[in-house]
Amino acid sequence: MKKFLLLAIFAGVSFVLWKRASMEVPVEAAPAPIQPVARSLDLSISSERVAPPPPVVGLRVLDQWHRLGFSAWKPASGEESFASALTEFASIWEGQGGSYAAVLREAVPGVFGSDFDTFAKAWAEKGSAGLEASLENAEFRGPAWIAWQDALAHSALQNRDYEMGASALGKLLREMLNNGYSRDRILAYRDLVFDCRANCRSFLPFQSYTVQDGDSLNSIRNHFRKEGLKLSYGWMNLFNGRNVYKTAIRLGQELKLPTQAPSVEAWRGERLLIIYAGESPIGIYEASFGKDGDATPLGEFTLEDFLKEPVFWKQGDDPVPFGNPENPLGTRWMGFKEMPSYGIHGNTDAADTIGSFESLGCIRMFNDEVEELFEILPRGGQITILD
Repeated sequence: MKKFLLLAIFAGVSFVLWKRASMEVPVEAAPAPIQPVARSLDLSISSERVAPPPPVVGLRVLDQWHRLGFSAWKPASGEESFASALTEFASIWEGQGGSYAAVLREAVPGVFGSDFDTFAKAWAEKGSAGLEASLENAEFRGPAWIAWQDALAHSALQNRDYEMGASALGKLLREMLNNGYSRDRILAYRDLVFDCRANCRSFLPFQSYTVQDGDSLNSIRNHFRKEGLKLSYGWMNLFNGRNVYKTAIRLGQELKLPTQAPSVEAWRGERLLIIYAGESPIGIYEASFGKDGDATPLGEFTLEDFLKEPVFWKQGDDPVPFGNPENPLGTRWMGFKEMPSYGIHGNTDAADTIGSFESLGCIRMFNDEVEELFEILPRGGQITILD
């Protein structure tokens, strides 16, 4: 019995050894590796890809910084990290645009959103011309657009490139007003605007005219008005570097006759007038607008009636002559063709109220400024009143 059991055990062990030897894959071999699932990853850079959302905090800080003015802005808690980037950006306004471009060639800030960085790259790579093109082609005019448009205007005017600077300044002011900038912030650009006006003949279009025997400013104006030029004494004088009120001319004198007539944009909410020649601003003036119940009308109007020392006519009352304290029109009146009871005029008293809402619906200005505007604006000129 014992001999039989030993034979059985030997036979079983032999069978196992034979079976293992006959297997195609050795038991010690590692299992076949698991094949990874193929994934489609787009790692290319494409202009059609959706840009990541801008850094919300950085964009808000940039907007606040520009609205307040560079010297007035102070970083709040958590905004300190943006201060150095803004200080570097502000160097453009200090005439250090070339140095800032060198900084940007190393790296753009990356904290004010993709629009800011796009404009920054344009400035770094192609200077003012590149920035101008980039701003012109931008689809969105937000805080980054406004700040860089300001940088372009200041840089160009610092370099006496009045054509680029005046155009940039005109676009800048419109966007600031459209975006609710404060009245005082807009008025801070007044010196730049009048600098553009003083140099307007260097960049605005004109045609030359040589004064003939028997000519006067009046005859020249009337002759060219028949040819479609809306000229005025004051605008001709300003364009030729003369006093607005000057009338004398001399035989053989070469005059430059501007081919773009001044027009007015009146911003009711900010109580401001901006005078444009084409896209270039040539004047900013404070004004009063209509009080509650007598709101100044919005829309586009034609300046038709130009009166010196106007009489005040109020329906149902006797006319109030010029010089009477009850006459609110001051020294000049420019009436609207479409709504004759509305216009631009001066003030009789209470000059300290200019810049408020206190008129009966007209646009009221300081007398000395309305007198200047009276000479500059042409009959038939346009005024657009915006909210």
